[in-house]
Amino acid sequence: MKRLKTKTKIFLPIIFGVLIGSFLISSFALALETGLGYGTFSGLGTEDIRVSIMKVVRVILGLLGIIATVIVLYGGYVWMTAAGNAERISLAKKILTNAVIWLVIIFSAFMIVSFIINTLIEATIGPPQCTPGDS
Repeated sequence: MKRLKTKTKIFLPIIFGVLIGSFLISSFALALETGLGYGTFSGLGTEDIRVSIMKVVRVILGLLGIIATVIVLYGGYVWMTAAGNAERISLAKKILTNAVIWLVIIFSAFMIVSFIINTLIEATIGPPQCTPGDS
């Protein structure tokens, strides 16, 4: 029974990842074949898909940043209400350390995603063109 739970924990995420990936790949392939043109016929908007992805990533990472900030405030509250109790102070230090690590991970993820999206845009469209009179 224990071996079955271990196999389930390993293979279940892999199966879900493959299923979700296959749906994403097939929908992109159908969109390319029919020539939807960034959702003009579907009513989803005409914005470039990379820009849409970046907006979604910014919203998600912004929400995670807000949660991490609330956790930092909670850690400070625990420390301030510890009243000299060594156990509560060590708990507050652990909370603050984990929250700061979480914030660093969130900011690095944002920087990595921004770099990748900007690199993809430059590789497919090219660098931004300056027109005369721009400064």
